[in-house]
Amino acid sequence: MFDPMETLTFVAAKTEKIALGTCVIDMLFHNLVILGRQFATLDVLSNGRCICGLCIGWSKDEYMVSNVPFENRGARADEFIQVLTRIWTDDIVEFRGRYYNIPASKIGPKPIQKPRIPIYRWVFFQHIFKDCQICGWVAASSSGFFRLYHKRYQDSKRERREGKQTSGDNCTHLS
Repeated sequence: MFDPMETLTFVAAKTEKIALGTCVIDMLFHNLVILGRQFATLDVLSNGRCICGLCIGWSKDEYMVSNVPFENRGARADEFIQVLTRIWTDDIVEFRGRYYNIPASKIGPKPIQKPRIPIYRWVFFQHIFKDCQICGWVAASSSGFFRLYHKRYQDSKRERREGKQTSGDNCTHLS
């Protein structure tokens, strides 16, 4: 089986216009810094065509095999995305959270897209759609809500291109 990030990097070298991204990557099964750097590298090599699609998964067995606690996975995912955003935006990344700790570090490369790579978060519950909207993420779902949030993504992309700040740029925490 091919690694999705390596495959997308290959596709970036062979294309010039199409957006490149993951539908979903089970974020909690990955090293946060390495995944952040892989997405930033893809964004640089594709000249700003990267989309980051993330989910938290649902299978207790997959969590067990990955040696990741199944409990508090929603809070862990929220913190993961906070740190990921800092990796893409801050020159010096420092984070002390409940689940992740990064000492003051220079982490690169930085993505071309500003303020950050668009984040699509795969969700299963209605209340998380509102969280996605508050934070400027695009909510993706198999239940048809995706089309509603795709417009939000297009609008925020246009706003960033025009130099306007979008509502999600200041989101640092979900309660």
